[in-house]
Amino acid sequence: MNDETPVDGTADEAPVVVGFDLGHGETALAKADPDADTPPEVLDLPGAERRQHITAVAVQADRVLIGRSALVAPDAELHTEFKRQEFDDPTVSRPVRLFVGRLLGDVHAAGVLPATRRVRFTFGAPSSWGDQQRETYAELLRAAIPDEVAVEHVEVVKESRAAMLYARDSGEIRTGGGLASTALIVDLGSSTADYTYVEEGVVTQFVDTGNPDLGAALIDDAIRLLVTRAHPRGAEIDDVVGSTANTTQLRRFRLACREAKEKFFRIAPEQFVLNPHDSALVLHRIQLPDGSRLSVEIELRPAQMDAALDASQPRLGGRSWRQAFRDDLTRVLAKCALPPELVLLTGGPSRMPFVLEIARELAGADRVALGSEPESAIARGLAVAGRIGIRTDRFERDLDELIGSGEIERAVRAELPELAAAMATAAAAGMTERHVIPAFRSWRSGHVDTLRNVVRRVAEGVNDDMSPEKSTRLAIVVAAWQNRLRPRVDELTRPICDRAGLDPGRMKLPPVEVRSGRVTVAVNTGVATDSINTLGNLVTVVVAGVLAMTLFGSGIALLATTGPFAVVVAFVVALFVLRYGKEAAMERAMDINFPVLARKLKGEGELVAELRASAPRKEAELAAQLKAQILKESADKLTDAITREVVAELRDLSRVAQLQIV
Repeated sequence: MNDETPVDGTADEAPVVVGFDLGHGETALAKADPDADTPPEVLDLPGAERRQHITAVAVQADRVLIGRSALVAPDAELHTEFKRQEFDDPTVSRPVRLFVGRLLGDVHAAGVLPATRRVRFTFGAPSSWGDQQRETYAELLRAAIPDEVAVEHVEVVKESRAAMLYARDSGEIRTGGGLASTALIVDLGSSTADYTYVEEGVVTQFVDTGNPDLGAALIDDAIRLLVTRAHPRGAEIDDVVGSTANTTQLRRFRLACREAKEKFFRIAPEQFVLNPHDSALVLHRIQLPDGSRLSVEIELRPAQMDAALDASQPRLGGRSWRQAFRDDLTRVLAKCALPPELVLLTGGPSRMPFVLEIARELAGADRVALGSEPESAIARGLAVAGRIGIRTDRFERDLDELIGSGEIERAVRAELPELAAAMATAAAAGMTERHVIPAFRSWRSGHVDTLRNVVRRVAEGVNDDMSPEKSTRLAIVVAAWQNRLRPRVDELTRPICDRAGLDPGRMKLPPVEVRSGRVTVAVNTGVATDSINTLGNLVTVVVAGVLAMTLFGSGIALLATTGPFAVVVAFVVALFVLRYGKEAAMERAMDINFPVLARKLKGEGELVAELRASAPRKEAELAAQLKAQILKESADKLTDAITREVVAELRDLSRVAQLQIV
């Protein structure tokens, strides 16, 4: 088993990326450099035709053969069509290990990949496979890679994503006006059909998980049945090919039919009109039980191909392949959020002309295009996915290092005095007009019994001012401070974006604006609210001092020196002073329920004027005390909490930014 560990001398070097399209019928590989923006290079595979291997593996004695060599090997154990999700089935897991192991062994021996660099392999899977299936498949593939290949990582991604990345990377989802704002990518394979809806170059909707039954291999089987029925010894062929002891014969027959199908569609339709006797011909031999060989001509003309395409398919509910594709595409187009400006056809079977005709009929002739290299589109897209994976990993690692470095925390702590001052000022400024004077008037008119309850009412009012549920005062303060913090954080994330090739704006904390007293972007004021839980205590102290000095003067005069109750009040205060001392007298006076008339001995206007006169100084004192207390008792808590908020926001931004890494 090949572990994902670096070899000597490669730990610091970026791995090479290989997109491995292990298809149901054919296999292709593409290579990409994670530090280059050049298109992936489709690899020449040793022993392959047209840079692709037929997905076939055979065991002959102690030799493992792949591709066409496997098909022609006599007396060999042949496996084809083994890309299935029954991974516990030895008829799936064993041929996967043999095929991948031999192919990568050949690639390594031929020097197609650098011998001293690690390799990140990105394999594809049908969109209908779930996360657990893809992970199990990755484990199987990882075990199949030869030990001589230095593996950095093995991942399995949806082939629909690979098709989208290929189309975006190659520029094929462009229209005359530039990048198509909406596109539908149709990826047809031997075993499945996948559909991916794209907006502005980003997958926003997998309009279908893919049709796991609509594979072009069904056409190969329809051709096989037609040829068998037309052959004079068709019943004998059926007996041999249909026998469970001759699965190799069935696989070879199907592949021969596929070869004939591909030959047919490489012939221009006009050629059949000019020469009606022209055909696609493949000679195939079937070995009979007595050891003799029976020759079968697989000859296809338009009439035979139409019969195969229109044949009833049990796996498609009795529909023909052609009708099933029409139904599929009709349903998918109806699911698209907006009509696609472009329908891009990829995958080898998309070269069948009738596929293009149906797509143009349903989506519009000017909205459909055939990929330039449909056979290698998925391999190239997988290589792009792997390159993006490396760049994304690097981006996440850089962000983790920034977060772990303490730089964000230090930036927050450096700006914390400004936040504390702003919070304190927001709490204290205007407190006298908003709360002290109204509460004092309520006391003077007898609606509040004691001065201590006046102070309590003022404290509650100030606390309400700072409550995010009842006021935007605190939110506005935190929002303004966050806008001051943003540039410092932006400077920290800029190098990370530059390294990932991203616009630095992708990681900028969103600006917060205040319009008509409302904050346009929600901000978390919880951490600030927690830090001013003792605000009421400070307000109580300061307001008590304000009232005492206003009502008592130096502390030994009460309300007024003349009037019916002046002597009594003065006497009571004198008693307090003699018995308890000056401070205690003031404290006891806070709890006296003075008669209403006594409260009104001194004119309201004069008292209110005194309150207003002392307001700037007392509010400034309260703000200074609150700021000092926040920094003394809550600095660490605030720093930790705000840092967590900033980090969480950067994480959210990074998830969106990663979609733009190419």
